Amino acid sequence: MNHLPGENQDGRPEPADVDPREDFDASISRMAKALRFGEVLAGRCVTTVALDARGRLTRYRPDGTTSPLE
Repeated sequence: MNHLPGENQDGRPEPADVDPREDFDASISRMAKALRFGEVLAGRCVTTVALDARGRLTRYRPDGTTSPLE
């Protein structure tokens, strides 16, 4: 069902103090938290750099090997 700007999905007016962009921002934030960027990039044969469990800057290669950056 299509609804007009300023209306919610039920066709009722949205409160004036609600910014629909906030819902959009929250949705993007939830998706970004669920996405494992390192795994996605490794699948594309991209080497990444991130902090390991000990807080050391580490190189993560697509083949699964790692090495600390010094």
